[in-house]
Amino acid sequence: MISDIRAFNGIYEEMMRRMRRHIDDGRLLSGFNPETMSFVYLQPAILIYDPVRHGPNGEGVPTWVIKRVNFRPIKVHMHGFDKDVSRIPAIDTWQRKQFHELGYLVLLLPTIDLQKLPQGRRQLDIAEDRVRVAFETWTFALMPEIHRLFYATKEGGGATAADAHDTPGGYLVLAAPEIMAAAERSAVSRKVEPRPIAADIVHTYLEAVQNEGRKHRIAFHGDTDPSPLHGDALRARIKRSGTRNKSSGKVRDDELLAIYVEILHILAKARRTVTEVMSARVVQMKNYQKGMDTTEEPGTHNILSNRDQFPKRTLNAANKVLNAQMPKEYVQPPATSNKDNLSVSELGVIAFLCDVDPYAFCAQHGLYFPEVWVARGQGALSFKRRKIIKFERDLAEVILSGELSAQNSPDSVEHELIAARMMKDIEFLEALFDL
Repeated sequence: MISDIRAFNGIYEEMMRRMRRHIDDGRLLSGFNPETMSFVYLQPAILIYDPVRHGPNGEGVPTWVIKRVNFRPIKVHMHGFDKDVSRIPAIDTWQRKQFHELGYLVLLLPTIDLQKLPQGRRQLDIAEDRVRVAFETWTFALMPEIHRLFYATKEGGGATAADAHDTPGGYLVLAAPEIMAAAERSAVSRKVEPRPIAADIVHTYLEAVQNEGRKHRIAFHGDTDPSPLHGDALRARIKRSGTRNKSSGKVRDDELLAIYVEILHILAKARRTVTEVMSARVVQMKNYQKGMDTTEEPGTHNILSNRDQFPKRTLNAANKVLNAQMPKEYVQPPATSNKDNLSVSELGVIAFLCDVDPYAFCAQHGLYFPEVWVARGQGALSFKRRKIIKFERDLAEVILSGELSAQNSPDSVEHELIAARMMKDIEFLEALFDL
């Protein structure tokens, strides 16, 4: 469907109603349940384009963008101009800039269901718990090898990244800044006075994380013993896979060291991000409920699009609702640094290692939803967590068929590289751990 952007408010409200009907009526895709369902798939996808620059039907918009928008169940194409885009409160400043530069944008509005969040003391979300467990488990499993490889690279000759540091902790301070940041926030690092050096803070923190990780179990696809591993057996399993990779010539010590550290860095980053998002929801829910009491009848987007028609109290309430629906912790606009944002590749690694829907705490990169969810399904198989659902198998077939690709199109190059890089990362991790 192609619509004029001036009809945005009415069309958006109808799209949101359709999404809620899918959820509330249980009319979900085969195999979905409240725990495994990905809300990003049902988020309304709105492609907005400039008809002068891209044609009346948007035919000048990159092919891969159109294909991925059209793949979604709730979508619409809209045409409009800079002045129209600037009037829509749901479109942020960085998106307006993108539209001005490229002549198009894709709006995937966050759909946090704030009304269903528990009131009072914050409860640990499923995604938050799984990311925490994964970080603790893999820290316990990988740290002995990180220590061994650190000293092996220093003694092996040739210049390596480890040469500039005296200890593994010192190496991790710079190679895994998310771990360093987590260590500084941890109570563990504040118990000693005077304040210890950075390397010791990281060492103390990771010792505590490893103590928790010892309790968790993880199974590996392809192992003759189907039982999940923990403790020394898990560490021995990681050492064997690393030894086989080295003996086969797939990876050198310094490369393996960097890979293991990057895995922990990504998991630490995921843990920080999910904690920030889930913690912010407590305040967001209160603001949302207060705002909805005032704005529910006229509608938030209608109020903010017609500011001169409503009193200040109503405008403030509408702003609270909008900010609650699109909190900065969750949206992660590209205007912020890469240090703070999760990349497409990182989302894939998180889905693979944690078996979570990373879009529960990161609204970015929604167009890469198929690859991210296939990564989650691959992780479910690789670590014997659960059977994959039909939708995950269907997504894998879509990717393999090339349905979402824009073959032989120059505008698809960057997109194809991003998507392929993420899937290659998952294949690499499977090979790395002999899965």
